[in-house]
Amino acid sequence: MSGDQLYLSLYFSNVLRLDSNNLQMTEQVDRKTGKVHLTVAKLRSQDSAGAINLKLRNPAWLVQSAKLAVDGISQQVDQNADFWEIDNAGPGTTVDLEIPMSLKMVQTKDNPHYVAFKYGPYVLAGQLGKHHINDDRPNGVLVRISTHDQAVPSTLTTGMDWHDWQQSLNSQAVVDTETTSTLFELKLPNTSETITFVPYYQTFEIRYGVYFQWQQAGSKEAQRREEQLQALSEYRRKTVGQLDNFDQNNFEFDKHLEQHRSEASNAKGRRFRVAHQDGWFSYQFSLAKAQPGLSLELTLNVEDAGHSIVVGFNDDHKFDQVLTVDQNQSTDSKGFYHVRIPISVILINQRPNIKLVFRSAGGDTARLFGIRLFNR
Repeated sequence: MSGDQLYLSLYFSNVLRLDSNNLQMTEQVDRKTGKVHLTVAKLRSQDSAGAINLKLRNPAWLVQSAKLAVDGISQQVDQNADFWEIDNAGPGTTVDLEIPMSLKMVQTKDNPHYVAFKYGPYVLAGQLGKHHINDDRPNGVLVRISTHDQAVPSTLTTGMDWHDWQQSLNSQAVVDTETTSTLFELKLPNTSETITFVPYYQTFEIRYGVYFQWQQAGSKEAQRREEQLQALSEYRRKTVGQLDNFDQNNFEFDKHLEQHRSEASNAKGRRFRVAHQDGWFSYQFSLAKAQPGLSLELTLNVEDAGHSIVVGFNDDHKFDQVLTVDQNQSTDSKGFYHVRIPISVILINQRPNIKLVFRSAGGDTARLFGIRLFNR
């Protein structure tokens, strides 16, 4: 408000009371369609009221032509104006403004095929499922950040070339405004990935992406991504049970953590558990998916060279194995490597669960950064 000039910059349902002018302005907005209805009335019916000049912002996202009516009479609209002006609005004035929303693709400056989408004023987020949604990892003192699921879509793959696919967005994209849980849903045309987009601000308790890499079907990039997805699918198909989030909380308790003289901590961006002198810790894993040929894979770090850990199964000590970290191990860039242990069929026959026990062999154990049971 500046003098008798009232600037309406944001369009959402609201009520404004102007005591000095004895006016109340009610704004009703259908955010699915971009229709705005304004009514002006007296704040106190017994007193006289002044008038105000309304200035309605022309939003930067507007692509189609706006329509404006005052007291039911259509008005000429300068589509290039920064604000549309309505003079002497007073009690009884009604304003109807239509600012239709359009789909817009946003490209990054350094890679025009790396794209995001907007619908009207709303940035959109692709909904990517809930697989291991609660997984997190340490990122500093008392700071945790979410983990990325490598299997969720990060690309938009199409058999069309770039130009034709852009053209298809305008004519074939489907925006569903009849939804109840979100403002609307968008589905893109002619892509191999089936992704539903909703307003970013309505995204919660689900994995999501904003920017996606466009790629053409059959390209080297598309082939590489398909190979990665197949490898991830095979990894998950073979996995019987897994734990790499040693959090002294739900993830470990879900695997029935028991422990004595052990603790969980983090290093190199990952969590671990370690047992101290005369200490131990154990977990139980379901064998519902287990098959003959089951193996155990443990993740260790070469910085623990010389440290050992005793691996036990179902409290049957004849199956105990002692692992000692060797500094000559082949590792990844952060020093991590995997040790695989075949599991005797005797330990899984007719059993619903398997208990894994990790004990000290004298002094602190090697830090355990990951446990995975998998079918070969």
